[in-house]
Amino acid sequence: MTTSPLPAPTLHALTGLRFLAAMHVVLYHYGLRTFEGAPFWVSNILHSGYVGVTLFFVLSGFILTYVYLDADARRTVDARKFWIARVARIYPVYLLGLLLWLPFFIGKASGDYISPLTAWLTGLTAPLALQAWIPNTACVWNCPSWSVSVEAFFYLLFPLLAALLYPKFRVATSGAFALTFLGLWLLSLLPPTAHLITERSGSALGTYEPWLNAVKFNPLTRLPEFLMGLALGKFYLTRRAQGRMDVQAGTILGPVVALALLLILAFSGSFPYVFLHNGLLAPLFAALIYALATGKGVLTAVLSVPFLVLLGEASYSMYIFHAPLWDWLYKFSNTAGIATNGGTSLSFLLVYLALIVGVSILTFKKIEIPARDVLRNVLSGKPARSPAVPRDASVPTWRFNPRRPEFITGVTVGLVAAAGLLLHPLLARAESPRSTLPAVATAQDAPGRTGNLLDPAALARGVEAAGWRPAGGRWTAQDGAVVQEQTEGYDLALLSTGIYQPPYTFRVALRNLQGNGDGIMFNAPLADSKNGAQLVRYTDDGSGLFWGHFDQKGDFIGAGFAQTLPPQKAGRHVLEIQVGTDSYSIVLDGRQLAKTIPLRSRAGHIGLTTSVGSAAFDSAEVTVEGAPSATTAPEMPDPAPAPTAESTGAFREPFTGSPEATGWAPVGGSWQLQARTFAETTEEGYDQVLLSPRVFQAPFVLTARFRNLTGNGGGVIFGSPEGESRTGRQLVRYSDDGTTLTWGYFNEQGDYEGQGSAPTTPPGTELHTLRVEVGSSTYAVLLDGKRVAQDVPLQTKSGRVGMQSSAGTVAFEAFEVDSAATGP
Repeated sequence: MTTSPLPAPTLHALTGLRFLAAMHVVLYHYGLRTFEGAPFWVSNILHSGYVGVTLFFVLSGFILTYVYLDADARRTVDARKFWIARVARIYPVYLLGLLLWLPFFIGKASGDYISPLTAWLTGLTAPLALQAWIPNTACVWNCPSWSVSVEAFFYLLFPLLAALLYPKFRVATSGAFALTFLGLWLLSLLPPTAHLITERSGSALGTYEPWLNAVKFNPLTRLPEFLMGLALGKFYLTRRAQGRMDVQAGTILGPVVALALLLILAFSGSFPYVFLHNGLLAPLFAALIYALATGKGVLTAVLSVPFLVLLGEASYSMYIFHAPLWDWLYKFSNTAGIATNGGTSLSFLLVYLALIVGVSILTFKKIEIPARDVLRNVLSGKPARSPAVPRDASVPTWRFNPRRPEFITGVTVGLVAAAGLLLHPLLARAESPRSTLPAVATAQDAPGRTGNLLDPAALARGVEAAGWRPAGGRWTAQDGAVVQEQTEGYDLALLSTGIYQPPYTFRVALRNLQGNGDGIMFNAPLADSKNGAQLVRYTDDGSGLFWGHFDQKGDFIGAGFAQTLPPQKAGRHVLEIQVGTDSYSIVLDGRQLAKTIPLRSRAGHIGLTTSVGSAAFDSAEVTVEGAPSATTAPEMPDPAPAPTAESTGAFREPFTGSPEATGWAPVGGSWQLQARTFAETTEEGYDQVLLSPRVFQAPFVLTARFRNLTGNGGGVIFGSPEGESRTGRQLVRYSDDGTTLTWGYFNEQGDYEGQGSAPTTPPGTELHTLRVEVGSSTYAVLLDGKRVAQDVPLQTKSGRVGMQSSAGTVAFEAFEVDSAATGP
């Protein structure tokens, strides 16, 4: 019986596979938006990058078994030596990844993105690799590191599993192994199945996001994937000991499984997300690992190319660093005034990929390996500098040879990265924006209207002329109806330009022409994007109606499901949502399917949608509670309250004394008088405010002239209460990345709720004029004389106004409020 790993032949193809899986994750996180408009199968493959984590977990179990155990389960694992080796292997790079992302975590924690409790819990658990145990902390500080937290749990258990569970795996024959593996696979699917059942039954309503995070990130829910790797490893060792390694497994099984995986990922939108995320593809990954471990076949040879093996060795660094490096590169580009189209330009992506590859290789060679050796010696009680020992068998020895292909390729990558950095500004300026459609309702757009919005006379002039904006698909007017003709693509939308504020009822009559997945969107922040919108539609297979919302990245988060009869072709259905102030109800063909569903967005645009099919919408009616009908005279609005002494006349800041000396109240940041400007001089922190000495009541016009010194997030606030409370405060400012002007408010819980945004060029350090025209119930936004928003619902009619800075520094040269001016 032995207690240490025996030298084993290195499985180079599996090392190369690790690189491909890591790159898939990288492109999933940062390449999706670059390839918007690509064929659906390309988009689906990119969008399924999260499945690589399942591959990592299964592969981890297999490799540990291969290195530390044997077919007869006679070898044991020295727990102390094993844990020291694992900590030395993963912790230095893991900690460095946390440090690289630390400034962004501090900004997140000091802003309004996470609660103070979540920030504290994350700060305590992430350095110890424990964050995955708490759903809300798993993906906060350098999000990809959650999987390392899961792996750490697997490493903690491995000696115990090797002693107690591993000997019980029955894998002497292919049939016995298949039964063992099947049982573990079904066990891995239990948590996502339970989540899907509770989500669709509504029993988890209002808590689905924390539960989904628990299913996705918790180490216990992912443990079966690791156990599948152990079982596969024992089966592989058993077959090898029996001399029954099948050559066909490498030559035929490997390419067939790889092709099957590509096909499944190309159509991944047809599979439930939570199953794909948690182990659904584990059997195929196991088959691929087994085939590559045989060392036979073309695919094995390709993945064993020396440079791919080197990239595979560096893939851990790539995985840990890919989020921090993207954020730092993006911040550098914005600071340098380099246009990146919101980080989506192809040139920016190529430079980023070259950078992440180069940094990962450098980190692996110069940091990861030396730190691993030093930490292993320190934890073992040996001198930090011990005599040279043979390296792990799994780590090939790389010596300098300028003729080796990996060094030639590495030099090429470095030259490409350098050329990209030099040419990137020219390439970025040559690229056109992704959309030329207005992002919000413009001055000529009507506010929320009542009645049938699919007026035949208006539609005769075209869909857009009738007040609609397409967000994907081919929308046309045909025989008095609006038809979406494109059958490829998911959640293609047609959004109104008017903004609707609850309470209202939205009712559509629709007919399926092909496919099943049509329905409606509502309370969308933007008039040309589904991001942030709420959705109610038929499932793609027609089995029922489901509802939920899209987050700010465009990823869908479900809230419920109801089984229905298939909509069928040419069947006319009436779908209705009744939107209240904080919840909504769903009625299909006169039957109520759900009620009191929490609202995620309280106002916005309404729209029609289809998914992998086409449909005709015969009518789209909106009834606003209290709206005048055609037979009654409209009610006059309540007169505006008489202005008080605090809110009359004009106000202009002369910038002659310090902010505190002239009555201004700082709420965050460091505000100073500098050269007849009020400047916020602290780059750290989000939404730092300087409140005016007076309270203003609508209507009024607020005008500010400012320049961003560093960062991008300068702007103004209004309707702010006294003190440091954010409740009811409304803001208009540049986004932190400088790609948009955004506006919204803080709700009763102090959480920010966006009301809209408009794309802009980065503000740079030029002087900009921001004007907010506040009326009795709505407001308008103008930037540098151009109107970018109109009829935005007003949340608070009185309060303090002020200057604002976010994740940067800014100087205000003029600040005026005119209560006598006419708002919108």
